[in-house]
Amino acid sequence: MQKRIILQVIIMLALASCGVNKQAKQLKAFESCHYELHAADSLFVAGTDVSSLISSRGKDLGSLPGIALGFLSREVPLTGLLRVNISNPGKELAGVNQFQYKILLQDKEVATGFSDQRIEVPPGKTVTVPVRIKANIYKLLQDRSTVNEIMDFIAGAKGNGPEKKTKVALKIKPTLALGNQTINYPGYITVEREISSSKIR
Repeated sequence: MQKRIILQVIIMLALASCGVNKQAKQLKAFESCHYELHAADSLFVAGTDVSSLISSRGKDLGSLPGIALGFLSREVPLTGLLRVNISNPGKELAGVNQFQYKILLQDKEVATGFSDQRIEVPPGKTVTVPVRIKANIYKLLQDRSTVNEIMDFIAGAKGNGPEKKTKVALKIKPTLALGNQTINYPGYITVEREISSSKIR
């Protein structure tokens, strides 16, 4: 009986080791991938579609009732999707089982989150990965300089002001799963894109 238990433990440890080695190999290939912020879809601030805010020449952030109510409750929700193109130039399958992420606007943190969505990028292929955004941007909007930058960008997008550029960054920290434990990737994989207000009119 004791020998059988020991054998079962050895088999379980061997399987776990194989699983970790496989994840590590795929993560190494994932590190070598090329990343591009492709698009942002379905962006809503306090229940208002950001695209309609840009297309409407009579609205700005300050005129939205959801923003005013959000400041009273200290809850200004931002939701949406970031679509990231990931290209694998190598010869091995690239993949991660889960990852933490941060989204920054002009180097200021906007949102953080966790995704347990499995990502696989076959050799020589490109896949588009959706990253769901859900954040409370109340503190961000308390920064007057940030609000002014956002308002200037929206004005530029509407054609009511000069062209403005802003930098969006997505930082990804993959994790390895070992049973009920996770091992964090050292540092972040950073994807950046500069967006011009003239390109989204």
